[in-house]
Amino acid sequence: MSLLPKISFNSRIWFKQSGASLVEFVVVAPTLLMMILSVIQSGMVFHAKSNINYATFEAARAGSVGHGQASVIRDAFTRAMVGYYGGGRNVAELAQATARAQADITPATMQVELLSPTKESFDDYASPQLAAKLKVNTRVIPNSNLNALQCPYDKPSCNHNPQTNASGQTLSDANILRIKITYGIPPAKQIPLAGRLYVMALRGLGNLGLAADTDPFKQALLEQGRIPIVVHTTMRMQSHPYENGNISNPGPGNNGVPTPPGEDEEENPPADDETCPASDPNCNEGETGAPTEPCDAQTDASCGPTPDPCAPDTTQENISAEVLFGFNEYTLTEQGKAALDNIIQNINAHKNDSYRRDALYITGHTDKIGGAADNQTLSEQRANAVYDYILQGLDQDVDIDLITKGAGESSPVTANGICTEENTQANISNCAPDRRVTFTSVYDRFDQ
Repeated sequence: MSLLPKISFNSRIWFKQSGASLVEFVVVAPTLLMMILSVIQSGMVFHAKSNINYATFEAARAGSVGHGQASVIRDAFTRAMVGYYGGGRNVAELAQATARAQADITPATMQVELLSPTKESFDDYASPQLAAKLKVNTRVIPNSNLNALQCPYDKPSCNHNPQTNASGQTLSDANILRIKITYGIPPAKQIPLAGRLYVMALRGLGNLGLAADTDPFKQALLEQGRIPIVVHTTMRMQSHPYENGNISNPGPGNNGVPTPPGEDEEENPPADDETCPASDPNCNEGETGAPTEPCDAQTDASCGPTPDPCAPDTTQENISAEVLFGFNEYTLTEQGKAALDNIIQNINAHKNDSYRRDALYITGHTDKIGGAADNQTLSEQRANAVYDYILQGLDQDVDIDLITKGAGESSPVTANGICTEENTQANISNCAPDRRVTFTSVYDRFDQ
């Protein structure tokens, strides 16, 4: 009889201990689980960073032999990221991974910034004769005989002293390619919950008015739920650098005052026709010499220049005309429509974002085969065909300006002598990179 109370007492103690353990488990288990998920997420970020480091190195290699052009760097980066998007054991699997990489790596998710050579590098060392020889409509810095040259041949009296010139560089320094790539890890490559917390931490304590990073592009990536990764790479140029919206980073001789990329050196450049003074905004003579109605860029965006692709809040990508059209045609192919569908879907998906596309410039380009006038017309027809298809696919409540332009054969990307006017199968293949449509997107912030 004396044992019964003891058994009852011990049983009560056992139940109390069991209840306390359950409470501890409920409190500790979620915290422990989140810590484990966070560790895994950090490992995935490290894995992504390794892939992006490799892709950035490959992009810089391509840029060093591709005149430092942003489009060449972007294409090489995308190719190098195929493994991150699944890779493959055969051609079919590789093609699928490549398609996934191309669909996800867009100007809205990856940004290329050309940190060197700078705009001031071209101010100091650009060679007009070399640009004319290469037949390019941009400034070019010589890359040949750097061990024997201090200035370009046609600018022997250039200021090559880095202590006093605008760039703070020598000619050899101006041939160093330095790029910065910002890429956003997509939500599909993140651990559930842990990835969202990672993004929330990077966005900062918004309710307290604090921000972890104020860079607009990084903020745009975070709004998409992406984790920004930034990589810098430096490599010596193996080709003549072309100016392509390079950033401004002034040296001592420029008084430390940066000049916005693409800004004209002269506020009021001289008019091409002395009979039509630049001071008269209403004087705009055509080929016949008769005054024509002036075009106001404020009301008609097609009158103004295409925005600099490396300017803030501006991105650019190219789609090959081989994908969009048949040779010498301007009717969209099924493959071309599929490529444009990716752009349409992206615009529609982000139409309500506070940071989104405000304008899209569509520029058609042709090669040198055929007459210049015919190529100009073809480039305009192709730009208009793309415009019509995109406009048809946009949601009715999308607010974006679509501007079409035709550049004809005036902006080739192939080196001099690669693409000629010869209408042969071999030359058609050589000229393929010149046949393209350029999409320049201008982003802006909107109050919700």
